[in-house]
Amino acid sequence: MIYGIIWLVLSILLFIIEIITPFFLFGMFALSALLTAGLAFIFPHMIYLQIIIFVVSSVILLIFVRKIFLKYFNKDDRGGATTNVDSMIGKKHRLYEDVDNDKNTGAIMIDGVRWRAVSADDDVKISKDSIVEVISIDGTHLIVKKS
Repeated sequence: MIYGIIWLVLSILLFIIEIITPFFLFGMFALSALLTAGLAFIFPHMIYLQIIIFVVSSVILLIFVRKIFLKYFNKDDRGGATTNVDSMIGKKHRLYEDVDNDKNTGAIMIDGVRWRAVSADDDVKISKDSIVEVISIDGTHLIVKKS
């Protein structure tokens, strides 16, 4: 019985660590510890069997479940998940201020936030109230082209 409680406590601790970290690694060990806790209540004196079940289930979960989870739920910046700023690319907005790269002017107001706008083509000047498309982001500057 004591081993079952130890495995349950270990499982809870591993779930807490999983919540704190972004790796989806400790969750696999927590699930294995939970499975082992259930078996520990059935076979309370077979500690070696419990350890073997924990190791085998951890390996299986790490190989199969974690891989599937990361494929569908944990996209990196190159894999498709966008940040709030990256989601602006491709959107069209009205200019708040004339864009002139030579005079270092140009701005777009997005959701009440003023963003510095720069023309993608250095020779092109874009007048205020024109509709522009954001084609990329460079720091705090939105690179735009007239649409």
